[in-house]
Amino acid sequence: MQNCTELVFCRDTVDPDFVTSTLGLRPTQSYKVGDVVDIGGIERPSAVGMWKLRLDDFHTAESIEEQVVRWLALLNTKSERMNYLRQLGYSPYLDCRAEKGSLSLC
Repeated sequence: MQNCTELVFCRDTVDPDFVTSTLGLRPTQSYKVGDVVDIGGIERPSAVGMWKLRLDDFHTAESIEEQVVRWLALLNTKSERMNYLRQLGYSPYLDCRAEKGSLSLC
């Protein structure tokens, strides 16, 4: 497993097209409420809308800390748009999956 960080908006009120147009970023994956998605090998309508952006694959060799620094740099340029989405009730989060032994915690 490599390190992976993703910016995620996931909720029953998430409109992925609106997130895309507001941030000016193309998601790695997205779907709307009611779209048929594969969940655990079973296709069914989604109860939530989801917008997910992953860093490019060549960043997976970087530590989680290095990837978080990349996210901070990217999102700093989008701070007004992120604040706007939060004012509308959107709650983004950063999903971090680290390879064993690759994360430094203080």
